[in-house]
Formats: sequence, structure tokens, C-alpha cells
Amino acid sequence: MGYVNGVSNSPSTTIDKDGEQVSKLDYEFWDCQDQLILAAIIAFISFTIMNTIADAKTLVEAWTKLQMAFTNKSATWILSLHDKLSREKRDSRPVAEYLHLIKSIVEELSLCGSPITDVDLMVQVLSGVGSKFQDITAAIHARDNIISFDELQDKLLAYELYLKQIDPAFDTTPISVNHVCKGTNTRSSYSKNKVIRERTNIFNMKMLMLIFQ
Repeated sequence: MGYVNGVSNSPSTTIDKDGEQVSKLDYEFWDCQDQLILAAIIAFISFTIMNTIADAKTLVEAWTKLQMAFTNKSATWILSLHDKLSREKRDSRPVAEYLHLIKSIVEELSLCGSPITDVDLMVQVLSGVGSKFQDITAAIHARDNIISFDELQDKLLAYELYLKQIDPAFDTTPISVNHVCKGTNTRSSYSKNKVIRERTNIFNMKMLMLIFQ
């Protein structure tokens, strides 16, 4: 790191020996190390970025050029990632796909030096998962401790599986047209639906208790 941040300054190139200026071994070693690390950085960057440091003579010079070229872009990119994270919603996507996208944005923010806290991550995931998950969202909010992302992922996936079991049409556009033939049939359908809703609510509570055991 001393070569990168400039702490390991270049020693004198020559020394006076018997009245003559001769090459100094310390400088030769320093120059060899500096050029090797510079070559390693050049080898690991893309061709478009390479033009930024093509004329750099030392590693610290190349590093300074890279910092000047990309500091502002990094700040803009961080703001863009935060905005993308705040807007991300599950919509009709599977929970696994939604969580994978959220996780990738969070990891990129962390690499950029702007990590997201566990609390902010949980709030973001639960606010974007959708109204279908309102029961488990309320249960998670009622907890006394903050759960990890992995635990939150397990519970949401388990609840998604439960929703699919009780509703085969989960995540499809519901049909809103009502077919009415006779008044007695309508009343019978209403009573039947009421019984189904009551049983579903009871099953919901049992499922939540199992998930949070």
C-alpha cells in the first residue's frame, strides 16, 4: 500500500561513490517493485480505463489519475443505486427473484462504500413485497428483534409457498366479473365465500405461528 498511497517515496536514484554518481540499489529495488505493481493494475483494468493511466510513470501517479477520473462518477452511481433500491417492487415476480435483485443492489452499494443497514434492508424488502404478504409483514414488524436477511428470505419464501397452496391462482390477475343467475344462488355463493374466508384466516394465523416458531 505504500507504493499506492505514496508513503514509500522514491529514494535517490544515484549516490556519490569515489567521486562518481552510480546507481543506487535501493532505488533499483523500489523502481522494480513500483513497475511490477503498476503492471498488475494495468493488467486488471479494462481497455477503456487503461487510456486514463497510459502515460503514468509511477504507481502513485496512476492511482491519483484513477481517483480523479472516477470519484465523481462513483458518487453519482451510489445515488443512482439508492434510488433504484427505493423504487424496487416485487410486483408479480417470484419472491426469490425479487430478493435476489434487492441483494445484488445492496452488495453493489457495499462495494461502493455505502452499505445498507439491516434495518433499512428489512424495511425496503417488506415495503416492496406487496399486499399479498401483509400478514407476515405485520408479524415481522411486531417482533422485538431485527432478523437477518437470510432469515427474512426463508420466511418470505415459506409464506409464498403457503399462498400458492391455498390459492392456485396466486399472482394472476383476478377476474372481477360477477355472474348472477338467481338471487338464491348469489346468497349461497356469499355464504360459501364467507366460510372460506373465515377458514383461510384461521389457517393464516396457524401458518404464521409455525413460521415464527
